Order: sequence, then structure tokens, then C-alpha cells
Amino acid sequence: MKRLTALLVASLGLSLSACDGCNKTAPAGPEASAAEAAAPVPAVVDAGPPGDGGRHAVPAAPWAAIPGATAALLPNMSIADRFQVEAAARPPGLKVNVEAVFAALEKAGFVLFEKKQHLGQTFGARYCMGARSVKGKAETDPTQLYVSVCEFLNPEVAEQSRAYSTEHLKGIPNRTIHTKGQTTLTVRGESDAAETAVALTKALAVYDGL
Repeated sequence: MKRLTALLVASLGLSLSACDGCNKTAPAGPEASAAEAAAPVPAVVDAGPPGDGGRHAVPAAPWAAIPGATAALLPNMSIADRFQVEAAARPPGLKVNVEAVFAALEKAGFVLFEKKQHLGQTFGARYCMGARSVKGKAETDPTQLYVSVCEFLNPEVAEQSRAYSTEHLKGIPNRTIHTKGQTTLTVRGESDAAETAVALTKALAVYDGL
């Protein structure tokens, strides 16, 4: 499991370890992929210890068998093309969507910078945006939280994604995911300082109250 977690973190380029500086054409937020490698986690990955000579079968991502769970992306698509396809595939009519969540956080006093799209397919989402919240008012002030909001085909896929991401990236500290209808909010604290923990709890409460 430790090797699987390390593989996922490496392939996703998580310094959030779910965020910061994650994509190439529009540097992204939390759940993005640096190689933007592809698709959801495959059914077989090299998760064995050195010298075991084998590749271990692991469960496929739970949303992989659900038609339309993610946008139809091709393996050889550029990152820019993938972003365009996912932006066009956003679930329509969501009351709690990316814009609503960011607006609620800002109304509650969070100062957000670097709102950027990141790859949603990695965790079964149709569309994702990340941002960072600073301890102050200026973009150059220290980062306190990284946040990511993802939109899903339906609430069931959103919950599957929350459970899957939580389990497979559980080694990442100060990271929590909540669901609200067809969206998830992932929040990671930059440190384990008490004030950061308070801010993280507040951000999740704002989201839960939408």
C-alpha cells in the first residue's frame, strides 16, 4: 500500500500533496497530474516490493465501469485539449458547483489565488478547479490551504471518488475531502499548525453549509 500511495502521488504530481503547481499549460490545483498521465488508475499497477518480480493486481477505480462518469479523453490528447473537453463536459445545472464553492469561501473570508483547472479524470470527475488560500491578502503571502473542487456525473460517483482518494492517498497529512451532492471539496493544510487546522475546519464547514 505504501508503494501504491507513492506511485499515485508521483504520477499525480501532488505537492498538496494534492496540489501546487500541477499542470503545464495552466498550472493547476490539488488533484492534478504533472505527467497528466492518463486515465484513472489501471487495473494492474507495479505495486510490489523490490525483488518480488511481479505486478500486483489492484482494484480498478470504482467509477471506471460507469458510462459517462468522466469526459471521453484519448490517451494521446494534449493537456490543453483534455482541459477543453472536460470544461465542455461539466454537469449542467449544479447548484453547488466550482464557482459557488469558491464564492462561498471568499465570502467567508478566505483569500484565494491561482484558481486553475486541473485534470478531473484522475479521480473520476468531469471537471476540477484548484486554488490556494493565503494567510493575508496578497498573492505573495504564505499559503495556508490548498483547495480543489470537482464536479461529478452524480452524487454516487462523487462519494466513490471521495472514498477512493481518501484511501489511496491516506498518507498525505492534513488532507480532508467532503462531498456535497455532485461535488467534492478537497482541502489540505500547508502545515499542521493550530491556526491552519482551524482554517481547514472552517473551509469544510462553509462547503457543508451550501
